[in-house]
Amino acid sequence: MTLTFDFLGSEAGFNNSFWFNGVELFATGGNTNSWCTVDCTVPLASVSVGGLSTGLLDFKFVTPVGEAVNGSNPDNTTPTVPNFFLSFDGANPKAGSGTSVVLWLDDGGADGDDNHDDMAVRIRIDNGSISAVPLPAAGWLLIAGLGGLGVVARRKKS
Repeated sequence: MTLTFDFLGSEAGFNNSFWFNGVELFATGGNTNSWCTVDCTVPLASVSVGGLSTGLLDFKFVTPVGEAVNGSNPDNTTPTVPNFFLSFDGANPKAGSGTSVVLWLDDGGADGDDNHDDMAVRIRIDNGSISAVPLPAAGWLLIAGLGGLGVVARRKKS
């Protein structure tokens, strides 16, 4: 599977960065305010990483006041602690299939400037997909059992 990370923009007073698998992919300078086009089909920068398997993605945002790490993201109750949220990418037509999300960083700076626009990164699955959750074998057994009961009931009637 290949993931593409798109840097969509930032509005931050801090120097923030986005890391994946221990490698810095994007960094912003302090007092930045730059964004992609209106629909963000053309990001400011992109990096593709191939040969990935399923599982928890090893990414984090690094800020001068701390890190927001996938799998241990703090809640939003302390305004000076960095955190992020994830949303489906409305601009990407594949969003409904679960192949594109956007991460929004609040770097915990600017005296509690709680607006989650300090850095935005889109993650896209380029080849491969997130397959639908398969129906467990027990589900098929239940369907077969109900079908069998229907056949037996029909024979008793006739």
